[in-house]
Amino acid sequence: MTKKRFLFICNDYVGENMAGPGIRYWELAHELSNKGHQSAILSRHIQKGFTSNQLIYLGNTSILNLIKWVLVYEKIF
Repeated sequence: MTKKRFLFICNDYVGENMAGPGIRYWELAHELSNKGHQSAILSRHIQKGFTSNQLIYLGNTSILNLIKWVLVYEKIF
């Protein structure tokens, strides 16, 4: 199997009490990771202290930095 890299761009809350798109992206990222792929979630809304090796905090970044992140990944959702 060829390993792929996935990036989920999420405008929803990511943390312990997730709902909606946040939990869907979280579960998809974990499932892809469990299958040997590299996945990440890019979000501005992350609960303080909520960590994961799959979680990238976007914060107050520029669109140029976002594009740099996007160019590293093969699949973007």
